[in-house]
Amino acid sequence: MRTATKRCLRRLPGLCGRTRRHRASAVSCALATRCRARLPATWNDGRYRRSLRMATAEEIKARAREIMAQDLPEDYNPEMTDDEPLIVEGGVDSLGFIQVLTKLEAEFNAHVPDEEWWEVSSLNELADAIVRNVRD
Repeated sequence: MRTATKRCLRRLPGLCGRTRRHRASAVSCALATRCRARLPATWNDGRYRRSLRMATAEEIKARAREIMAQDLPEDYNPEMTDDEPLIVEGGVDSLGFIQVLTKLEAEFNAHVPDEEWWEVSSLNELADAIVRNVRD
């Protein structure tokens, strides 16, 4: 019985062997476990993420406001300042806060430890925590 091969979708010579093929039945090179090719720097587990340049706190705060306006329209207070507590004056409940934090972590490739979550209450503190905990 012959193993099916599929052509590497990225067409980068030398990364998947000489033929740019790997042994898999229906899995693209980006997801194959035996493929030696590396994913481009702007990809993370097959999903697009922001480039590897360091995000600023202002970009993170702007994106957090967009996420709250999209996902929590009835709770979000657009007039709140960056120093006001999100859960009280911002109108965001605790579950909404965790939702915003996890989306920002995924988008900016960061991981805020559980111990630090408890210290974060405002947009400024949230942006600082994301910037501090960006993965390499």
